[in-house]
Amino acid sequence: MADASPAPAKTASQPASGMPPLFGRVEPLDPARHGGLRLDRAAGLGFAARANAVPLSIVELPLAARHFPIVFATGPLPMPLAVLGYRTGENLFVDEKGNWRAGTYLPAYLRAYPFIFLQAEGGTQLHLGIEPDAPALHTGSGDPLFEEGKPSTFLQEMLRFCSDYRASLEETQRFAEALKAAEVLEQQEARVEFRSGGSARLNGFLMMNPKRFEELPDETILAWRKRHWLGAAYAVMHAGGSWSSVLDLAETKPA
Repeated sequence: MADASPAPAKTASQPASGMPPLFGRVEPLDPARHGGLRLDRAAGLGFAARANAVPLSIVELPLAARHFPIVFATGPLPMPLAVLGYRTGENLFVDEKGNWRAGTYLPAYLRAYPFIFLQAEGGTQLHLGIEPDAPALHTGSGDPLFEEGKPSTFLQEMLRFCSDYRASLEETQRFAEALKAAEVLEQQEARVEFRSGGSARLNGFLMMNPKRFEELPDETILAWRKRHWLGAAYAVMHAGGSWSSVLDLAETKPA
């Protein structure tokens, strides 16, 4: 499983290999360049059809745990990820028409796309960026990004949503760093045997070790409770029950 942690984009010319998941390139949102664009949500979620994992923020973990297994990305920052498929390039929650599976949680990362915050190299100020090649962006139908050169009501709503999401990701980072420091995350690898034949191998991810969590010192548990992290930690562990439901979905989809 590839590292899908939402690393901030640095510049519009950064290569795709350094982009966050689902982004091929990012441009700072500019009325002179993007003034005529509209976002058509009716275009669906086909852009995520090959994403077998997407980032989650800490506030999403209790909701996401009801529908997806939750693992952590390997690397310096082990951010939580929703597992959406077992095979590479497989998202079991997006159908061929780009519709999200009814009754299941839609991660905020996908709701925010094609918007993302940009931070200039060496600076601290944030700017809203956009994936200019997103299928939902065009000059036809949809919500306008700008009206008379100013952010539209829709764009202002998206700005607030992305701002809240980024703040949640910052708290998620602190939570993930605490899990790593407490050594409750461990690297895992699994081989899934499908009842209909064939198999899939999952690797390159971390999971919480319940035994290590139970052995944490009382002062650590108290500190995490004060930070409102315990609910998130328990949600991650309870999400283990979602592996079987995802496997059931995988059984019905051809390899």
